[in-house]
Amino acid sequence: MPVQAQPDNRTATPVLLNMIEVETRWGYRSFELYAGDLLELPEPVDILVVSAYSADLRRLRGDPTIYAAVAHTLVGAMYTRCGIDVARLGSKPSMDLRSALGSWVSERIDTPQAHRVLCVEDIGLALGNEVAFDNVFAALALLEAKGFEVNTLALPLLGAGGAHQDAA
Repeated sequence: MPVQAQPDNRTATPVLLNMIEVETRWGYRSFELYAGDLLELPEPVDILVVSAYSADLRRLRGDPTIYAAVAHTLVGAMYTRCGIDVARLGSKPSMDLRSALGSWVSERIDTPQAHRVLCVEDIGLALGNEVAFDNVFAALALLEAKGFEVNTLALPLLGAGGAHQDAA
């Protein structure tokens, strides 16, 4: 099968690469794989998942000017391009799951990109990749059980930015 050229994921409008539908007890659900900029999706998602080091978030809360240092990450781009301050959101989360699942969920933000942020902290340090990934879905199940609206989700390659985790 020939390899297709991929868009520059830092600035490109997302391109749908694949989609599957799965029958669930709630009806059919689709899973879509995109290549491109998650901040340029055509509609806001209910949950935008990001990964970050908790130490970075503490530093950013103390000095937001250092977001420039993480500009190459989704967290940095959210701040510089969209005004979404992940560190501030993490200081007062709607649901703090850090001790149990290494993550937290923001209050509702209603931006053109997302309605809430789910932040996975310490991926690759305190949490291995597989555990962190499993924990994202455990957190989503908990959100749904608590009545949060979770119909759409954008999930990047967790840890592939500043955490330098292997994308494979």
